[in-house]
Amino acid sequence: MEAHHLRPPEAEDAAEFVAAMRALRVRSGYSFRALERRAATLGEVLPTSTLNSALSRSTLPREQIVVAFVRACGGDEETAAAWARVRADLAATEVEPDSAPAPTPEPEVPEPEAAEPETIDPPAPVEIAEEPPVTAGRRSRALAVVLGLLAVVLAIVLVVVLNRAPQDQTATGPTSTTTTTAETTAAATTTTTAETTQPAPAPQNPPQNPPPNPATTTVPTTENRPEPPPNSSPRNGIQRIRLSHTGLCVGEGQERFSGSARIVLGQHDCATATPPTELERLPDGSFRIKLHNADYGIGCATVDYGGTDTGVLIAGTNCGNRVDQQFTLEPVATGYLLHSVPGARYCIGVYGGSREPGTQLIQNPCDGGAHQVFQLG
Repeated sequence: MEAHHLRPPEAEDAAEFVAAMRALRVRSGYSFRALERRAATLGEVLPTSTLNSALSRSTLPREQIVVAFVRACGGDEETAAAWARVRADLAATEVEPDSAPAPTPEPEVPEPEAAEPETIDPPAPVEIAEEPPVTAGRRSRALAVVLGLLAVVLAIVLVVVLNRAPQDQTATGPTSTTTTTAETTAAATTTTTAETTQPAPAPQNPPQNPPPNPATTTVPTTENRPEPPPNSSPRNGIQRIRLSHTGLCVGEGQERFSGSARIVLGQHDCATATPPTELERLPDGSFRIKLHNADYGIGCATVDYGGTDTGVLIAGTNCGNRVDQQFTLEPVATGYLLHSVPGARYCIGVYGGSREPGTQLIQNPCDGGAHQVFQLG
């Protein structure tokens, strides 16, 4: 394919940009699956279903998709970067209208400036000439008032402190409120001692309450039998990973609902689910999910597109020092919530909460459903 076929388009909107991508795919002569394989050899991720969806819309695809697509079509890194710049420019033009309201605050600035000369000129000389004797009198009166208030406050504090000992034995709610208001203004340390001594009678009640507590904890023991997994940390080693809402096991199978033959992780009948899954704890406390494939060896569960987005799938690839292959297990009542480290605010579960075997796993916002709860062992 000639180099000019790879030139970035002079698109004026998102629809023209996507149309140029469709034309580039046709000129390349590669099928969607061939583009996925070519992208993989270049170290890019370009799932068939994702590319098909991106080219069928009139909105701008993600920058990662554009770069992987152009490189898979035969472009080098510089050409892919040029396409990405065109996409970024179009994305910026779609946001620019939001900055239009900026001029609105400008008319408000001169209005207070016009009002300032009217208020400054007359009052200034009058206040300087007439008020010096008045302010001196006012200051002396203010000082007298302040001193009087201080004397009253000190008297109240002394009364409270002197009466503290007898009041501690017969104190009630209202006395505690008055002391705290007086002491916060003059003696903060006495308020802390008063507040800590008031709960003193409380320890007399716990000896009467313990009988109900053991009863409530012993009765639900039969109901809490599914809860032991969260109370103990997950163990290393080969083990089944089951979905709480179906009891099906995590295994590999073809992606559904997209027409793609890509192999991804999903829920399958435990009797036939393959490959065997293994949890490997890493030094930082996170886990890798290893896949013991009889044909390809050991791989690791990997979240698409670096694991930072919602709506992405999980598939097995070669293990490496990659954050998108690291997961955490959050204990809940019936098992564990599975989070990818880069997408920690999301939960991994079964697509659409389906109960049908073969349905793929997907990273989506946590919704509290049993289809996002896993059981181990």
